[in-house]
Amino acid sequence: MIDGHIHIERGEYTLDWINQFVNKAVEMEIDEIRLLEHCYRFEEFVPMYDSVCTYSEYVDAWFHKNAGVHKLADYLELIERVRNEQFPVEIKLALKYAISRSLKALLLNLQRIKALIFYWEAFILLIILLSFINRPIHYQTTMSA
Repeated sequence: MIDGHIHIERGEYTLDWINQFVNKAVEMEIDEIRLLEHCYRFEEFVPMYDSVCTYSEYVDAWFHKNAGVHKLADYLELIERVRNEQFPVEIKLALKYAISRSLKALLLNLQRIKALIFYWEAFILLIILLSFINRPIHYQTTMSA
């Protein structure tokens, strides 16, 4: 079984935090987990949301409270640490984003992640399809952030 939509944003980018999800997956007999982070949480993506922030003062305030709180390099380092560890379940990490021409252009300019763009697009498309066909299992760990 696969849980294809787990957000990791309520914890630190550590293996201890990732292990909270792994332990829950093992307990629930899940074979693969896909851990996501919203791209707006990275400072590199904040400019892509300027038009969204003009929608309302509420949206603008919420966005600037929650956006740009991480650097993409820190997430990429977490991905490398996870890849270098052995876990009892398969783990895939990805960014969740709304596909747009401007965002795709930004992604193409971020040279370090250029090779992952196709994977992310396919993964996000899969998440969208699954949300209509078969709702993935969601769970939360007991670890507070």
